[in-house]
Amino acid sequence: MTAYAKKRSFLFFFVALSSGTVLPFTDTAYAESLPDAQATKSKNKQAAHVGAKVKPSAAKKNANSEVLTVTGSRIANPHAKSPTPVSTLTQSDIANQSPTNNLADLVNQLPQFAGSQTPQNSRLALSGGTAGINALNLRNLGAVRSLVLLDGRRTAPSTITGLVDINTLPQQLVKRVDVVTGGASAQYGSDAVAGVTNFVLDKTYTGLKVNADSGISTYGDGVNYSTSIAGGFGFAHDKGHVLLSGDYAHEDGIYSVTRKWNENGNRIIANPDYAVGNGQPYYIVRGPGGTNNALPGGIINSSTGAVKNSLRGIYFGEGGSVNHYNYGSLSTSTTSIGGDHSLADNGRNIGLQPGSDRKNLFGRLSYDAEISQKGCTSG
Repeated sequence: MTAYAKKRSFLFFFVALSSGTVLPFTDTAYAESLPDAQATKSKNKQAAHVGAKVKPSAAKKNANSEVLTVTGSRIANPHAKSPTPVSTLTQSDIANQSPTNNLADLVNQLPQFAGSQTPQNSRLALSGGTAGINALNLRNLGAVRSLVLLDGRRTAPSTITGLVDINTLPQQLVKRVDVVTGGASAQYGSDAVAGVTNFVLDKTYTGLKVNADSGISTYGDGVNYSTSIAGGFGFAHDKGHVLLSGDYAHEDGIYSVTRKWNENGNRIIANPDYAVGNGQPYYIVRGPGGTNNALPGGIINSSTGAVKNSLRGIYFGEGGSVNHYNYGSLSTSTTSIGGDHSLADNGRNIGLQPGSDRKNLFGRLSYDAEISQKGCTSG
């Protein structure tokens, strides 16, 4: 009878996967082709290990000598864990950049994330349910083709199309971000055609850290503030570990573009004096201008009937009032210069950033257990 121990690991919530970068490595072995078969056999025994270099003998001067080049290497490489290149943001990178409000602000600085969805460029995406989220878009192939993982595993989506909002990840516990942009779909499927972004947690973090910040724009708007707390501790002689984190962030939003660079109200509009060959430009810049086909209460820009366009210019104001729109000195089917342009001056009223409130809670429990078992052996 003999007893043996089997170690088993139990993990709750998440299991982390890591990956590295394969570095190309080659070595060359040189061997001589000797006319004597016995000498050749002896030489091959000396070069049995790949990577060994055989010193050329005097027979190298023989015109029939050949050089055998061995590509590749059997030398163990501890970094050879991934068949594709991996871009990594390390813990020091994250600390140096100090992303106070959201980790996505740091990740989006990488060139492969140009075109990602942010609260600034998704403020009008209300019907699609994506307004205000941070969704990564690798190589601008579409956020639905860019997979987001937490510790190597898929996380709960934030939209009906499967997008993951980076706002929902535990910001203070992320120690590394790995990005793969090639070949990931072979392992993860069609939702990783553009690549994979893996947020790796510090699963053994011990201690407590608290962050708080606030800010306001130069123009006195866009007030924002956030606070976060994260902690971890081990138990049972560090066989078990608990991680907890929470954060809250608020942004007032900027709903009108009251900036000097946006005060001229100029619009590009078709030149009514243009004709082929008369030397006039096809488009001209005029201002102040506004959009005449998208008033807040609606507008009639054309009508049919006994008198064509007899209803043109009628729009509805506050309380259902009926008014007549002044198209100004120059207008097209979409744009007016002068007149009542300010009723739909979208250049000023479209806003720069939506208001938002974010509340997150995260917890993780893991434990490594050893289970002893007894078995029988026969001699």
